[in-house]
Amino acid sequence: TETTPALARGIFCHSALEEVFDLSAEDRTLDNLQNLFRREWGRHRRVDPDDSAYSVLFRDDATKKYNLDEEIEWGTASIDLLENYYRLEDPSSVPDPNPLMREMWCHGSTALDDDTTVTVRGKIDRIDVDVSDKIRMSIIDYKTGKKPNFKYSCETNERIANEQFFKMRVYFWMLTKMMENTDGRPTLPGDEEEGQRKFRLPWILSERIEESLGRKVDRWTDEVELTNLRLMFLSSHVGDRAVEEPGAATYLDYPIRRRDEEFAAIDEEIRSL
Repeated sequence: TETTPALARGIFCHSALEEVFDLSAEDRTLDNLQNLFRREWGRHRRVDPDDSAYSVLFRDDATKKYNLDEEIEWGTASIDLLENYYRLEDPSSVPDPNPLMREMWCHGSTALDDDTTVTVRGKIDRIDVDVSDKIRMSIIDYKTGKKPNFKYSCETNERIANEQFFKMRVYFWMLTKMMENTDGRPTLPGDEEEGQRKFRLPWILSERIEESLGRKVDRWTDEVELTNLRLMFLSSHVGDRAVEEPGAATYLDYPIRRRDEEFAAIDEEIRSL
């Protein structure tokens, strides 16, 4: 797939939003967040154009001449998205141990019949957890595109929302599968062959939760509730009445109220693909 300005913006904004949490809380300023974007883009724009996936960007279709003004406009718009994020969520105020996980690969498989098994994998942008009483887990996905403007009929709006959350519901399905495969088993690095270990919770996730609880967790499916799927849009349509400030960043949430029913529904959808 050829790299586009929108795709590049998503990649580098995601990178900055991941790396800002490597900084101490007091250093998670807006300037530092935006500088992480600038640094990462600077690393890629300076490489040999013949070897870079980004060398096709900001070039005239006919002459292939580089257009610096287009790059500046793209960079400014990207930096503005990160400012939108910062107004929505101050990363310095995100409480430990969150984000619990960032850019985490997850895997799940389901048998279609005796001879066919489907394996699904994906990368979750961020997982947050609340361990104040029971372990409540949320899956978060950053979106550099605009939040859908639900201005249509109820049926159309519902279809749009379902399309937006399909990938997140698959993440929920995979994480549930991984918890089932982890129940009653130790989660130590290197304790199984890689081919099987990837279908279980990463040991670092288990370790961080158990450190926060101050005890071991034996049955993850009993003690962990996957409570919410959150799409974090870094922009919105100017005419979106659901957003207080025109064009601002905003959330779109999908609460998981009946885990077993939700799991069964997405399992059926995956089987029918």
